[in-house]
Amino acid sequence: MSGDDWDGELDRLRRQLERIKAQVDVSSATKRPLVVPSIAECLLGPDYFAQQKIYPRQLTMLRTIFCEVDGLTDYDKATLREWGTGFDKRPLGEGATTWHYEPARDTDFTMGTTPDVIDRMHQNLAEGRRWFREPNLVVGRRGSKGHVGALTAARIVLELLALGDPQAYFGIPRNKRITIPVFAGNLEQARFNLFADIAGMIIDGPCFAPYVQQILRDRLIIATPADLARPDRMFDGSIEIIAHASTATAGRGPATVAQFYDEMAFVDPSTSRASAEDIYDAAVPALDQFGEWAMVAELSSPHQQVGEFFAIHLRARELDLKTGAAAYPEMITFQLPSWEPYLDHELATEIPMVTQAEADANPAMADADGRPRCFPPTGRPITTNDQQMAKQQRAKRKKFRVERLAQWGTSADAFFDPDDVEAIFGAYNGAILQPTTQPPHNVNHYIAVDPGIKHDTFAWVIGHLDPVDDLGRPHLVVDDNRRWVPEDHGGELDTAEVLDALVEDIKFFRAVQVVTDQYGGPFVVQDLNRRLGTTAFNPFSIVREEAWTQPSKLPPPTASPRRSPSARSTAHRIHNSDSSSCSLRRQATGSPPPPPDPFRPTTSPCPCSPSPGS
Repeated sequence: MSGDDWDGELDRLRRQLERIKAQVDVSSATKRPLVVPSIAECLLGPDYFAQQKIYPRQLTMLRTIFCEVDGLTDYDKATLREWGTGFDKRPLGEGATTWHYEPARDTDFTMGTTPDVIDRMHQNLAEGRRWFREPNLVVGRRGSKGHVGALTAARIVLELLALGDPQAYFGIPRNKRITIPVFAGNLEQARFNLFADIAGMIIDGPCFAPYVQQILRDRLIIATPADLARPDRMFDGSIEIIAHASTATAGRGPATVAQFYDEMAFVDPSTSRASAEDIYDAAVPALDQFGEWAMVAELSSPHQQVGEFFAIHLRARELDLKTGAAAYPEMITFQLPSWEPYLDHELATEIPMVTQAEADANPAMADADGRPRCFPPTGRPITTNDQQMAKQQRAKRKKFRVERLAQWGTSADAFFDPDDVEAIFGAYNGAILQPTTQPPHNVNHYIAVDPGIKHDTFAWVIGHLDPVDDLGRPHLVVDDNRRWVPEDHGGELDTAEVLDALVEDIKFFRAVQVVTDQYGGPFVVQDLNRRLGTTAFNPFSIVREEAWTQPSKLPPPTASPRRSPSARSTAHRIHNSDSSSCSLRRQATGSPPPPPDPFRPTTSPCPCSPSPGS
């Protein structure tokens, strides 16, 4: 929404507000106590929000956020079970310092919520909360985050009004307002998106008609019943919803019952005046006075696996190291692709909207036969996983995974595409590859080492190059891999033990080349030279360190600097092979021919040297 569009929307909201105020008898309306119904009636009831439709899975999300355990229908429970399969509780690793629900294996993408969601709802109710303190919505673009957020904010405002005098209830001075701030990357974004959704929801809701006082460019002012009973009140209303600039001081000072963070994953110093973490840390203490009524909601498409939004998502999945239960049961996360909130829209008129118990207790939620009302027709969904969506996925796979499938990005420019990584573990020549137990010795094996010293992970991978296939493509086959993690060994690796295991793999696979990076490489090279150079297994072993920078091959300024060549050390073992296999190895590794070997007689050139005509 542009500035001009927002001005037009403001004019519409102001005219709507004027019409409502002209029609409402405030004095009589405020004499009737406000009753807060179930979330279903709240949304669709003509005396409440008067929404024309709600998608079944949107209502499931809202029932969950507001902990309506008794209101969960069979459809809600089935949906939550389905979503709960998206995350697994795996055994706690020895020496681990954190434990989380992890994304389920063997799925094309991660989707859902933690499988203990109903247990969390019960626990929140048992601890006196009226809703989850911290709902975290990780949803793809056009996935109705703003709509769900606006309905959530409107429901909280209705709960405050039903108190009559929320200032007195929470012990807040009469000269201080209760605020609900809306944060975004900048003030314009906060105004135009989530704040506009919330303001429109409340102004158009009949239940709010006597209480809405004024709509300004970046705030909505609402009077409580106690305000309307005091003609001498200091200001029009004591509840305000504010679109806030993203600064570290914006959330300080006011007493806030709820906070909303729109597109939080994209709030950082490059786009805002403060990071999401700075804004969050400064604003959250303002919730303290509201105790079990407090809510802080983050609504965003995902971005990279850094920043406060990702950290909050991880906390919502964290498990207690001692009990295995949710470490933060007051938090809930939903990770959903863009189209997920609209699924089953074509079945809406056949899906009961409430339980039979609610229909029996509330005739407004029952049909003419006393059965639960079904959802009203939803019409065309905003987003569907159709052929056009499939074309977008083919055209821009990386962006599609993040923006549509709601998958966390690994970096702004990942070296490997996640789909390619998945394909690596797929079938090869009709079978899923298993670790090699009896390596063939008619092929050359290579070992790539990522060394670590004591407190760092030490790993290596063993592989060989298969002949080219019918399409002319070479295939690198990984035979096995090893990973030594300090946490699995009392916090510190025994380097001698690790190198013993590496030597065993070199012997077992008869590796023709071992490559290590420059970090710890010289240490590894020296040790391998000592261990391999004097063994009866291969008395002709040569271990050598090669390092070059090749300035002429540095990428141009527009290229990614991480692709620059770096120094490399190699533990090079002499092997019996002809020039063609050596040429193949050079092609596989992309490395130039090594320099002359000072340890080898000049009359017997290194087999890796270019053969005539190669």
